[in-house]
Amino acid sequence: MRRLAPLIFLFLMLAPESALAGTQEEGMSVAEVDQLSAEVAAQLRCPVCRNQSVLESSSGLAREMQSVIRERLTDGETPKEVRAYFVGRYGDWILLKPEPKGINLLVYLLPAAALLFGGVLLYYRIRRWTGATAPGPTASLAGLEVPDAEPTSPDADGGLSEEEEEWIRQQIGSVG
Repeated sequence: MRRLAPLIFLFLMLAPESALAGTQEEGMSVAEVDQLSAEVAAQLRCPVCRNQSVLESSSGLAREMQSVIRERLTDGETPKEVRAYFVGRYGDWILLKPEPKGINLLVYLLPAAALLFGGVLLYYRIRRWTGATAPGPTASLAGLEVPDAEPTSPDADGGLSEEEEEWIRQQIGSVG
């Protein structure tokens, strides 16, 4: 029995490699199959878990889907063919990132269109806002309009003219 133990151990260690013998003949190693399997599983939605990929999910169905992906890749199918198999069974919903064709094209175009529309709208709003507050020929001081008349020079004694005093009284009366 002691003599058979190393042989049994060696057989068990080589058994997983022999299961992928067809893949190795085609040039794909076990690591390559694992990597391709993980890539395809990351692109497919788990039917049980909401918004989780088959790779992330721990449900039984996701594990079965991972084994189907691995088997199909081992049999020589390309990742595109494996995705097409699942789309055929579950529909486009199974893809986490839908292909940009048909109605799915809206998923890619609407955000860009909304961003463009928002930018144009913002541009015109800012332009209108800054244009309305731009100082014109009449200056504003605390909401009080200054008359368009030419400024008059102070009297010889340094005081204000009668027109200026009247205007100040009117402004003070309208504020108070």
